[in-house]
Amino acid sequence: MAQPIFTMSRLGRHGRFANQLFQYLFVRLCAEQRGAAVRTPAWVGQELFAIADPVPGDFAATRQVAEADIADPDLYLNGAEPLGERIDFHGFFQFHSRHYRPHREFIRALYTFQPALREVFGGVVAQLRATGRPIVAVHLRRGDYGYGHFFRAPARWYAEWLETIAPQYPNALIYLCSEAPQLLTPCFPRQQVLHAGLLPQLPPSVAFLLDFHVMSQADALAISNSSFSFLAAMLNGRSSAFVRPRLAERDLVSFDPWDAPVLLDRALRPGEQAQLDRIDEGIPVPA
Repeated sequence: MAQPIFTMSRLGRHGRFANQLFQYLFVRLCAEQRGAAVRTPAWVGQELFAIADPVPGDFAATRQVAEADIADPDLYLNGAEPLGERIDFHGFFQFHSRHYRPHREFIRALYTFQPALREVFGGVVAQLRATGRPIVAVHLRRGDYGYGHFFRAPARWYAEWLETIAPQYPNALIYLCSEAPQLLTPCFPRQQVLHAGLLPQLPPSVAFLLDFHVMSQADALAISNSSFSFLAAMLNGRSSAFVRPRLAERDLVSFDPWDAPVLLDRALRPGEQAQLDRIDEGIPVPA
């Protein structure tokens, strides 16, 4: 019997960095469970994580599987039943993280940066660790947020959370992840805030990758309602505190990165984003 071949013909063209990581993760785990080969077009993870699946000449499939067709992700991720000889998967595959939990160590190994990047980013973290102070990472998603369930959480929620954890993380270094962190630094007047923009030797085009790495290594992590920082939390085997913003509580709440929805789906109500933005009155919102 021929080895099954699993493909994802839209990989690299269907969402940005973290979306692509979740997409590839799904097809790779499905293949690992069944001894199938993986074939994909060129995508960002190949260079960043030294993933080298062959590129097929075509994506002809005997069966198309869309995310919407999957009622039980465990049948795909944690089962071994044959799916077909040649499958092409379509979707984002950001299923509840409990379905991915059995593969936690595999996932962390898979999404380890290639050696050159690991040396650069690891060097930054090593310099922070050399201070002897805990690292607390904060992700404030701004630029393309502010609609649907992609809400801009007020920076003040994060600043207040930092005050509550100060006894557990004394004299912490706050690493701020955002599209324009220098504009949000004033929201944290009582903390020492570091960010990628303070490293002149770091090309701006890779600043988001350093942010991702620091979040995966931090001693405590506060994310946005974002697959980018949620996946970084999944990769973090060190942190003793994970929190995320929830509209219902108007606050940051604790979560388990391996037993939670990737994105909270409660949508903004009319005028609600403006109300949230007023909580940070006077602090510029990056465009």
